[in-house]
Amino acid sequence: MQELNLKTLVDVLLQNLKWILIFGIILAVLFGGYKEFFVEDSYASTCSMYVMNLTTTDNGTASTTAGISSTGLTASQQMVNEYIALLKSNMIIDDVAVILHQQGYDLTNKQIRATLRMSSKDESALMEIRATTSDPALCKAICDAIMATAPAKIKKVMLNLGSINPVDSANLGTRVSSGSLRTAFIGGVIGCVLAYGLFLLLNMLDNTIKSEQDIRIRLNVPVLGSVPDLHPGQSSKKKGGNGYYG
Repeated sequence: MQELNLKTLVDVLLQNLKWILIFGIILAVLFGGYKEFFVEDSYASTCSMYVMNLTTTDNGTASTTAGISSTGLTASQQMVNEYIALLKSNMIIDDVAVILHQQGYDLTNKQIRATLRMSSKDESALMEIRATTSDPALCKAICDAIMATAPAKIKKVMLNLGSINPVDSANLGTRVSSGSLRTAFIGGVIGCVLAYGLFLLLNMLDNTIKSEQDIRIRLNVPVLGSVPDLHPGQSSKKKGGNGYYG
């Protein structure tokens, strides 16, 4: 088996570049075609809720004055992650599953969580909730169920620390990008890497003598000179890539 060096790696790439690219294009078409024609379309609905930071007054009642100050806004932004954790808890998801079941959708808590993506919008106290499913009505139903359930549940848990208020309701799910181009690109890269690896392996397993250096390495003898190949179309067991060596 031949040893690998930088020259060998480059030579294998350049000598087989055409076939490497062809194999990459074939896998790109296969991956992209599979994603486009055999994977279900995805739909997404988005709703938003505002995180309000509350303070407690001397008589024990909650005040929203901190919610409109710079300090209150900063606190609300920092609490978004806490609310995201609460929204994904069984306390909320259990009720969401019940509401969905009443509408004819039987999803487990794990399946519901898998559809959800929640984040702070533009690093503000506005929290965006996005549900992605293969059914445009289902993703809207998930968002609606969260908005109907979360405010009361979270208020009960947070007591006087804060609340969450609905802002934008969810519309019927809209189709999201199928990702066919991205999948095709990944397939093309994988195809090129696999093809290059195959040609590299074949080159390593090739024990034929191609140069003076091969003779020096394998036989450990000096090469006094070489005779140019005068008949490039003919084959010879003694002939290397550049001529006869002796």
